[in-house]
Amino acid sequence: MAQERLRLSLHLPVSPHRLIIGHVLIGLSAVTLIIILDLALLAWITAAYFPAEAVSSALLTALPWGFAGLAAYLGITLALLEPSSRLKLFNLAIAAGIVALFLYPADPGAYRYSLPPLGLLILFMVPAVLLPAYRFRFRRVI
Repeated sequence: MAQERLRLSLHLPVSPHRLIIGHVLIGLSAVTLIIILDLALLAWITAAYFPAEAVSSALLTALPWGFAGLAAYLGITLALLEPSSRLKLFNLAIAAGIVALFLYPADPGAYRYSLPPLGLLILFMVPAVLLPAYRFRFRRVI
């Protein structure tokens, strides 16, 4: 939040939630594109040497790592927007806990049935970014 640039953005004639969600979705799109390219490259290389079952197993094993990257991005965004140091640490702890759920050591394909509910946690993190942005704009530090 160097030089109050975010505060200036929040005074534009655009609603603050639209502005913040727009910025977060652009970053989320970039991270998602990198993860998709990484998974596609993994599938392509694996398919060159192994049968289709190995490709699906490799993708199911790597997909939680990609979700962990999305959760880490959103968690760091949440912490960077937070004006209060105490809440910043709390947000980082929550984000680390969510990321840890995706990085738990398991057998290949073990996340097959738990990825959709865990993916909802990532979706719930997107609107959570609005709270620190409003606290920053209105200088309400808890």
